[in-house]
Amino acid sequence: MKKVFDINDVWAVYIVNGEAVPLPKKKLLCTTVTEDGWCTGEMILHDFRCYKHTTMKPELVHVDIHVKCPKCGYWRTYGLAVPEKIAGMLARSKYHNRVLRDELPEIYGGKIDKQVVKRIKAWGYWAIVLAVLFKIIAGALLW
Repeated sequence: MKKVFDINDVWAVYIVNGEAVPLPKKKLLCTTVTEDGWCTGEMILHDFRCYKHTTMKPELVHVDIHVKCPKCGYWRTYGLAVPEKIAGMLARSKYHNRVLRDELPEIYGGKIDKQVVKRIKAWGYWAIVLAVLFKIIAGALLW
């Protein structure tokens, strides 16, 4: 895994198996409060999408990165402005605009537990429904 661009203090774009992927530079911990206190599960990449808003001047190019806690199911979105060149790299990635399940071990270098992948697959239906609703409601231009 090779870092090619720092988005900000928390996020960077890496090349994984020849494909661009936005990943946190350090662990992101879940901040959901459960019956037992703070969850603190490690948030993992769920999907990402690049958008170009041509109606804004200057044009806004950004990537929405969705992460999910495999422990409690909490979902968080990060919307980050990126240069057009980097957005183009991300938009051409085979991981772009996909709910990532079986791809997680290759993205995280085998550091993902098989139980995590199984849980993410079980939640997949609702993730797809939410992604479709988000796309309809947002009305943004997808690359």
